[in-house]
Amino acid sequence: MSSPIKRVATTTQGTSRTVTATASRWYDVEFAAMLLALDPGALRARLRRAARSHNGETVAHLGMGVVGKKLGKNWRLFVPNVEAIDRKS
Repeated sequence: MSSPIKRVATTTQGTSRTVTATASRWYDVEFAAMLLALDPGALRARLRRAARSHNGETVAHLGMGVVGKKLGKNWRLFVPNVEAIDRKS
């Protein structure tokens, strides 16, 4: 079992919080942006640019295993392993 990954992130409002991810799973844009050390607006823009229709779903492949899916009006992102992404950056 993998240990939790913690990262202190600053939100767009200037507050900071500790973000914890224990395993690969689907996250909302705000949480995924903190895990990936990106601005939520910039992450949404990347999702819009990479969006493709596939079998009736809108999917965006962002690289390094990060995949976004549009569910209704909202995006959800699969972040495979934050620790591995940190090592490759």
